Amino acid sequence: MKRTPAARLVDIREMIDAVAAMVENVDLRTYRKDLKLRLAVERCVEIVSEASRHISATDKAGFPAVPWPEIAAIGNKLRHEYNRVDDLIVWQVATEALPALRPTIVRLLESASPSES
Repeated sequence: MKRTPAARLVDIREMIDAVAAMVENVDLRTYRKDLKLRLAVERCVEIVSEASRHISATDKAGFPAVPWPEIAAIGNKLRHEYNRVDDLIVWQVATEALPALRPTIVRLLESASPSES
């Protein structure tokens, strides 16, 4: 079943919130030591990346400060260059980039037409 753009936005918001909950009260050192946590965060980032590819160019154009190409690209890095994943970069995505992206996703969801839900 084909997922609507609004459903993809919900996926992104849910993954951002999941990552926020996972890294709450965790520091980088603890993150680096916890394989399950790293893998879970990486998977959430992959989902955000994939779902972002289904946001329309028009919607993306309304938020030119968002690094849409980089969001799409990080999923490929995690999937295809898994042996070169830098924990610090994923940590920065988890603790800085995703929280910064959330308000944009919420605004896009608020403007999504009911037929897209």
